Amino acid sequence: FHIEIDKTLTIKTDAILVSEALKALIINAIIFRGSVEPFVCVKASMINNNIDIIVEDNGEGMTDEVMQKAFNIFYRGSEKSKGTGLGLYMVKKIVQRLGGNVRLKQLTKGLSVTISLPTDRP
Repeated sequence: FHIEIDKTLTIKTDAILVSEALKALIINAIIFRGSVEPFVCVKASMINNNIDIIVEDNGEGMTDEVMQKAFNIFYRGSEKSKGTGLGLYMVKKIVQRLGGNVRLKQLTKGLSVTISLPTDRP
């Protein structure tokens, strides 16, 4: 596990909701790690007036088809998942409620999920 966060970054938002979204992403990264030792990196940086929180892993990643459906309620992209299909759906709903957006990007090995949140939401 690796964390790269500038300690001077500040954001006015609901810390509990952000924590729940990050927890869901980290759990997914561990579940879908494949046969390798799991590695999860959490980064945060200021981009314009948003804070981007990026969770990257070295897991199985997602096909384009799975990425298109990944945020759908009850969607499970793999039989390996014993979950409810609510994890990424919940992440998207939380991020939208906080005025942000979430994006998926396939890496050479793994997946990158970016949560972009406004730094000061009224």
